[in-house]
Amino acid sequence: MKVISWNSRGVQYPHFRREVKELLRTHKPDIICFMETKAEFGLNALNFMRRHGYDSQFQVPASGFAGGLWLFWKESAQLSVIFSTNQAIHCLVSFHECRLFLTFGYVRPQESYKEAFWGHLQDWKENHSGAWVLMGDLNDVASMDEVSP
Repeated sequence: MKVISWNSRGVQYPHFRREVKELLRTHKPDIICFMETKAEFGLNALNFMRRHGYDSQFQVPASGFAGGLWLFWKESAQLSVIFSTNQAIHCLVSFHECRLFLTFGYVRPQESYKEAFWGHLQDWKENHSGAWVLMGDLNDVASMDEVSP
């Protein structure tokens, strides 16, 4: 199973559709999540993704021109959305004999959003057991070595 998490930095820019088409053609993901969409998806986005085999979708709407998550998956992915917040989508994915939790997160760079996100993940961890994958743009660094000068 192939999963892609991509920070689009806004879906309205002119090359977005072409880049998505190339990404889907090249990597053929079963599940794809676009982050920081800065928009709600409309009929054009839904039809575009359906033409590429993505029958199911879920979104966390943007707040003005900030945030936003679009999640698309193929029927074969056996994905169920369990819960969402303004910064994350929690899913249960089944494939073969394996089941795992999959969380897509986009954390806005302000400290208050980071604290809320990490607090939410701590609560999630305490209430769920089993395999869990977290992916996305967390806007956090482990050390100052990761920061560009």
